[in-house]
Amino acid sequence: MKHRILLVVESMFPLGPSNQLSLLAQELVKRGAEVHLAILKDRPSTGFRLPSDCHIHHLEITRHDWMGWNQLRKLAKSIQPTVCHDFSVAAMTRVAIGDTFPQVSTQFRAPNAPKPTDWIRQKFVERNAATPHHFVATHSIVADELIAQRVPEGSIMVIPPAVDRETEMMPNARQFVLNEYGLPKDSVIVGTYAPLVPATRLKDLIWAIDLITCIRDDVQLLIMGQGGQLDRLRRFSRCTAADSHIHFIGCPVRSPQVLSGLDVYWNSHLLWPLPNSLLSAMNFGVPAISVLGPETESLIQHQTTGFGVNLGARDEFARWTKYLIEQTESAQQLASQGQEHVRRGFSVGSFIESYLKIYGQFQ
Repeated sequence: MKHRILLVVESMFPLGPSNQLSLLAQELVKRGAEVHLAILKDRPSTGFRLPSDCHIHHLEITRHDWMGWNQLRKLAKSIQPTVCHDFSVAAMTRVAIGDTFPQVSTQFRAPNAPKPTDWIRQKFVERNAATPHHFVATHSIVADELIAQRVPEGSIMVIPPAVDRETEMMPNARQFVLNEYGLPKDSVIVGTYAPLVPATRLKDLIWAIDLITCIRDDVQLLIMGQGGQLDRLRRFSRCTAADSHIHFIGCPVRSPQVLSGLDVYWNSHLLWPLPNSLLSAMNFGVPAISVLGPETESLIQHQTTGFGVNLGARDEFARWTKYLIEQTESAQQLASQGQEHVRRGFSVGSFIESYLKIYGQFQ
């Protein structure tokens, strides 16, 4: 039986969950599956790779647009998928689809439990909770959090994210970044991606760049991401001597090219395990400095695949970045070792076989 898969994702921003969806869609199409993609908010970004024969449906709905979710229900009924597979919108997709089709949900961090006071939504979700539903956790930490939310352990499979070994540093990426953001040609470009919320600790990175500019005037920090803390972060940045070196660039459609053009990538938080942006940067061959914890220790082996720092240790970000700038051969070796590490440990082959094993249960 030929698989007919309906993939559901909120946003096609390449550094988010859609990064993994893209890899899965490409492999499914290669193996003869009929793939439909429902995008809830926006259209694919420039340079975002999706197979040409993937059927794309733009729904333009939000999480709390209850009437809008009827569009997904109607789409699923028209497609009649073998399985509906969502990326990080588990509860809402389950409500929309109901028990009509088997469902799989890939979770990069445990979905927020419904608020106790939101009893209507709680009951609506509970009514559909009896439907057979398979969860994919990208890390054992996510699986543990799902179990704590009373998801049956037998319905959870841990499948780490994957990277494409054929990914190469994009041509002229550095020059693109310099031109796009008006940076001096001799700039050292440091970048990060994170939601602009307190939990991602972006203030630590602003403080770190302030420390670096005390001794170097050529380091620039690009912060990718959106969120409610933007104005506060800008005010904080203006209180530092490094304000002109800090650039909030939102979620650029050419974010993979921005990532490819960096000299150093920073990851400041442990909000979710195995972040796609950190994986992608290392896969491009960009040397990485990351907060070290259970969520990142399988990626960052200190001084071997990257530099690990303590949570909140802004001085360590500054110190190791200075080392990478001044020790160019060591920086290149670290980047190469990090690239090989993620390509060897997070392969597409085992990734796709694990998903096919789940899909095989619905034939």
